[in-house]
Amino acid sequence: MKELRKQDKQRELTQIKLQAIEKKEKTFIFNGRTYEYFYHDYNTTWAGERTVEIPIIWEIVKEQRSRGAKILEVGNVLLHYFESNHMVVDKFELWPGVVNEDILSFNPEEKFDLIVSISTLEHIGWSLKRGVEDPEGFSKAVAKLRMLLNEGGQIWFTVPIGYNPYVDEVLRRGALNDAEMFFMKRISYDNKWLQCDFSQVADYPYGGFKIRKRKRFPFPKANAIAIVRMYSKNNLKVPISL
Repeated sequence: MKELRKQDKQRELTQIKLQAIEKKEKTFIFNGRTYEYFYHDYNTTWAGERTVEIPIIWEIVKEQRSRGAKILEVGNVLLHYFESNHMVVDKFELWPGVVNEDILSFNPEEKFDLIVSISTLEHIGWSLKRGVEDPEGFSKAVAKLRMLLNEGGQIWFTVPIGYNPYVDEVLRRGALNDAEMFFMKRISYDNKWLQCDFSQVADYPYGGFKIRKRKRFPFPKANAIAIVRMYSKNNLKVPISL
């Protein structure tokens, strides 16, 4: 019986995957630029928000890397899909070359021109299983990343809407008032995404981790994400407010 349930689940996942990768729309638009949806079996990118997060952030990394930028990634994501020699800090994941340290206590000898993070910062101080550990965890992490930037440097990070209520509140209050914030929403079961305004997704729920055949909103995993660009303190024209 257990083996039959396992086979049924595998068939269901295969159907969901095929519906995503075989959809007519192979690309999406972010800030006027066309990207291909990213599909990979690791972490089932075809089933959730990483189908758009990864191509957006990876293009930024490639562009900056070609200019010789010093790059830091917080949370080990990109190395699962691409070859790169940028520095990665991840508190828990054991991976060759990855620094296993809490970003809040991370104090490298050098600073960085670009810092990226894909759906990681929302976990700092918050867990769906354990609940709140530090309501200021996200804000502390953002402030710490700014401290690690060279003058003229920038941060790009993504976070899901509806996962961490403290992150949602920071976004809702506009507390990152010097940041450029962009938003995307999932609009279909086959995982199509569209850029939108925050007002359209401010109350979107998180769909949970379980991948299942849910053809109506809310869909599994994130139903909306924030994509945030920030600058070093020396570049700011307004005070930092977290």
